[in-house]
Amino acid sequence: MALDPKLLDLLCCPISHKPLKPASKTMLERLQKQHASFRNVDEALVTLDERRAYPVQDGIPVLLPEAAIELQA
Repeated sequence: MALDPKLLDLLCCPISHKPLKPASKTMLERLQKQHASFRNVDEALVTLDERRAYPVQDGIPVLLPEAAIELQA
């Protein structure tokens, strides 16, 4: 289930306040392999600079600082 583009335009990282974008299929697969909290997630959001990722569970973005995964630059 893809997020509504209008909703995506309103969302931002609660830590850096940077805009978010949907994770690519490759990035989502990497997140699922490397982080237990993403194993059952079918969608994720990442900051535009790809430094932080957030899971989307049942179509709802989990934009809590404690849900964020720091990505290697």
